Amino acid sequence: MDFMGFFWVASLLSSYASTTPQWEQLEETVSTAIHEDAIADFSDRSDRPESGVDRLSPLIASLSKTFSPSFDWDMWEAIPEVAVVSITDSSTAYQPPSSCFPTPQLAEQPRYQVWLHDRLIGETTEPEAAQQVVQGLRRLLTTEPFDPQAVQPLITDSYAAVGLDKNIVFVIDDGFGVEANQHKLAAVYWTNNLRQAFDLPPVDLAIAQMATLGITATDQQFSGTASWYGPYFHGRITATGETFNQYHLTAAHPSLPFGTYLKVRNQLNDKTVVVRVNDRGPYIGDRSLDLSYAAAQCLGSEVVGVIPYEATILKAGTAQQWVAKSP
Repeated sequence: MDFMGFFWVASLLSSYASTTPQWEQLEETVSTAIHEDAIADFSDRSDRPESGVDRLSPLIASLSKTFSPSFDWDMWEAIPEVAVVSITDSSTAYQPPSSCFPTPQLAEQPRYQVWLHDRLIGETTEPEAAQQVVQGLRRLLTTEPFDPQAVQPLITDSYAAVGLDKNIVFVIDDGFGVEANQHKLAAVYWTNNLRQAFDLPPVDLAIAQMATLGITATDQQFSGTASWYGPYFHGRITATGETFNQYHLTAAHPSLPFGTYLKVRNQLNDKTVVVRVNDRGPYIGDRSLDLSYAAAQCLGSEVVGVIPYEATILKAGTAQQWVAKSP
């Protein structure tokens, strides 16, 4: 190698030595800024002082132009905006799409809200649980390719989680502040909030019910005409001996065993709901199913009164679509 060759090699090595520490320092600065922004103890996010992430926003904005984000808002802004806010009362809460979607009840205060971008994803009673969600969401946002449509609950008898496709994002545990019998319900609640943060519809009601109840479909189906009954029978005794409650998701059928779960689909609008058979009837015309008032509301049939339906008999078990690849 001649003198000029040695000169160029020496120059390249010198350039590398001078730039590497700068990139390491930049990486450390970004990491520290994101960590500082992870938990903010303010009741109003607008009162937060300028953080390391705010100071780095020009850099983040310039970096974002280099990449092609896989969802509506910029990936490099979304990651630091996964934050936890400590509150003493729930001034903001998830509103279910209808009364058919119950929400889990938290046991105590204070609470730790997890925010993604400008949307509330959920609350926990332990900061460690909130941080678990934050870490999971940051991994989620950097998944390539990222398809928000694949966000779903993953639920078995062993665990309840929020997943992307069949990969667990975070697991619902006691640190979330809900009773053990509400872990499955909480998984649906967090899933729906996350989907709505990406302007997606919630998971199908019947799917959510089947997942939380631990039931799955059989190949037995039937169809016919369904009506509904409510106020006049509310509080009366059903054929099972239990009291009829028009606000519970139940149904009357002429012959199916009591306790049978049915996934009922309104053939006029494709809405579905899961009901439990606890009564006999109906006894008018060619109707073969009598829904509670609440079930009729979920199917959008409380006004028209009578609808054509298709029903699938359900059984105990876990559908493979809700089982994670690695529990």
